[in-house]
Amino acid sequence: MSGSIDTLILIKKENSSYSLIVEENFNYDGINASIYNIGATIGNGLNNDEDLIILRDNKSKIVDLVYYSSEFGGNNNGKSLERINYNNFLSDPRNLIESRTSGGTPGKENLFNNINFNSVKINEFLPDPIDSDEASMPNGEFIELYNSDDEEINLEDFYLEDKFGHKINIDETHAINNKINSKGYLTIYTNGFGGFLNNEDDEIKLLFNNILLDKVMYSSTKEGFSWSKIGNNWILTHPTKDEDNGNGIIQNKSSVKIIEYDKNAKFGDLIEIKLDIYKGDSKRNSINLILEDENNKISNEVNLNIYGKYVNYTLNVPLQIFLNCDLKFKDGEYNLKVSGLEDNDKKIIEVKGIDKKICNIKETKVESSEKKEIIDKQELKEDESQDEVGYNKINNMVVYESTDIKAKNSIYLIFIFVFLIIILFLIFKKGL
Repeated sequence: MSGSIDTLILIKKENSSYSLIVEENFNYDGINASIYNIGATIGNGLNNDEDLIILRDNKSKIVDLVYYSSEFGGNNNGKSLERINYNNFLSDPRNLIESRTSGGTPGKENLFNNINFNSVKINEFLPDPIDSDEASMPNGEFIELYNSDDEEINLEDFYLEDKFGHKINIDETHAINNKINSKGYLTIYTNGFGGFLNNEDDEIKLLFNNILLDKVMYSSTKEGFSWSKIGNNWILTHPTKDEDNGNGIIQNKSSVKIIEYDKNAKFGDLIEIKLDIYKGDSKRNSINLILEDENNKISNEVNLNIYGKYVNYTLNVPLQIFLNCDLKFKDGEYNLKVSGLEDNDKKIIEVKGIDKKICNIKETKVESSEKKEIIDKQELKEDESQDEVGYNKINNMVVYESTDIKAKNSIYLIFIFVFLIIILFLIFKKGL
């Protein structure tokens, strides 16, 4: 790739939104575009494997540029590279696509821009057929598309992808053709491609050259029933491929399932439970979630209300486990239960341990058995020594008296003393 500067020379002026830069001897008859000649070759010749093209104005300011490589497409097959979005960088490989026709579309809008991408949507899918999931088409798993546009659309560069990156191209291996009629349906079969539509927790994406056009997520299914889009809701019905989904018999029975949860927790934790809820024609609305065993409820009770009919919800519900600071509940397995809409589900959670900071419990060191034995002996000797001191005190008549007792004893002594003085006085007087 070597540099070269070329000057554009206008050789044909047209009232058109498009201009074409060509080499000598290029046949531009019938092309409705202004034509600029650049000489014998564009630059030193556009390399097939990779090159860089820069467009400058008359002040040498860069107007646009593109870097391309053979990995982008158009490699030795006579097709051009078309720009997808005029507002995004042309050098981004995600913004370039190989033309659908040989020679590209000089002087015309890129065929890519003629596609009404918003008109093609995922309309129905069957993850769990009654027969084998991997059966050959027209049996087995399928995804149905619907085209709401007034024009037929070629789905040559469209493809389907699941949550795990598995891809299915829309071609004769998986469909009867790659064109979808105006206001029509096209069914794409997995045709033996195992693992594409999981029965639980998967998604289907419809893409065009890495551009996401539509996406559907689901968490569960029912054997023999397909997920069908009716209005803005996804409803379980009997399969109706290549037909209006309203023709299917609707799955009336409601269901509640626990699809994600913490298998281990401790008392005081706030855990999150992921629920998959399908409400059929049930007249009931309430759903209850609790963590308990046969004797105790160890969490707050969560109550939800689901309204409407034939609607599917995936909800993340917080559940607060009690603190258990008083150690009222035992460590062990507890039942996580959800019930409502005439259905229920149960999972096991192991709950053990408490939050010592919240419960304000201080850590205590556990001494070794040998060290504990020495400490016990020392404490015993101290106790014996204290007993001996107490015994000696008693033998030496060391008595501690309260202030009231001392006062009473003093009165008695004074009374005796005064009585003795009176007796002595009487004796002395009588002798005189």
